[in-house]
Amino acid sequence: LIASIGLIPVYISLAEKIRKYPTSGGQYHWVAALAPPKIRRGLSFYCGFVLAFTWMTFLAANVWLGSLSIAAVVLIHTGEYDIEWAFLIAVCMQLLSLAVNVTWGKHMNTIETISVVLHLVTLLLLVGLLVFARATDTVSTSFVFSTDTGWSFNMGIALDVVYAATTLSGFDCASHLAEDTVNPSKRVPKSLLWTISLNMTACIICAVLVGLAAGNVGDLFGGSFGLSGHPFGAIIQMISNAARGRKDLASAPFGLFASILMICSINATAAASRMAFSLIRDDRNSAVSRLMSTDLERQTVSRITIVLTALSPLLTLWIKL
Repeated sequence: LIASIGLIPVYISLAEKIRKYPTSGGQYHWVAALAPPKIRRGLSFYCGFVLAFTWMTFLAANVWLGSLSIAAVVLIHTGEYDIEWAFLIAVCMQLLSLAVNVTWGKHMNTIETISVVLHLVTLLLLVGLLVFARATDTVSTSFVFSTDTGWSFNMGIALDVVYAATTLSGFDCASHLAEDTVNPSKRVPKSLLWTISLNMTACIICAVLVGLAAGNVGDLFGGSFGLSGHPFGAIIQMISNAARGRKDLASAPFGLFASILMICSINATAAASRMAFSLIRDDRNSAVSRLMSTDLERQTVSRITIVLTALSPLLTLWIKL
């Protein structure tokens, strides 16, 4: 709740920038337009390269979470978790994202429609499971609000707020699709504000229900799934308990999570490639200009840019492994 309240003015500010400067460069172009003239060029290119590496990390994290969701389905049905297989799944998801962007990128509207439907279905299913999983045992407030890690109470809250804010980041990717959108000054800011409103509401609902359904945290971490080594072990245990041992029902939310994250990867690759192309377009390096002369003249993102953008997260995934 605190993270959502803090991010609302941030996204409102971003929506205003998109309305005034609807370009695929996003924050990189906004810095170039709004920074003091003396430092405008250097600061804007610094911002552009930081954004490029940030997108690389974001893409890697996205498919990694998707692969862990698929690994959760496997864990529920087989009782086994292997990080090497999770890495392989993440690579396949990123390659699929690349293939869709290269061959089927013009049909992004259809992909977005599927994404909205999956979001709603997943939210309803998850809310239903968590409501039925509401814990019957209670614990004292001193247990809930205490920490044995050595961190102070205030520091613990600060760290949690940062983590929560991270889960609510990335919606500004819509700004990088401005040049692909009809009437972007009106449509992109509107879609951004609707997106954050719906997702923040869904996050708050799920956070409250998880808190009510968790019960004895020790039992969740001490269960078979909690001890499996899967990063989501305790959550998997909680969902499994809510499903009363029904494997298909317990694995359904994680399968839907993986589908949503796959679509998010497709969207993020599209946004990141356009941001990278705007950086290449503005720098006009002689070698790059010769390589992409046709695309630069047409002002269309090249397949080379999409491929490099989509493959760069694989290095991050390998380091993660």
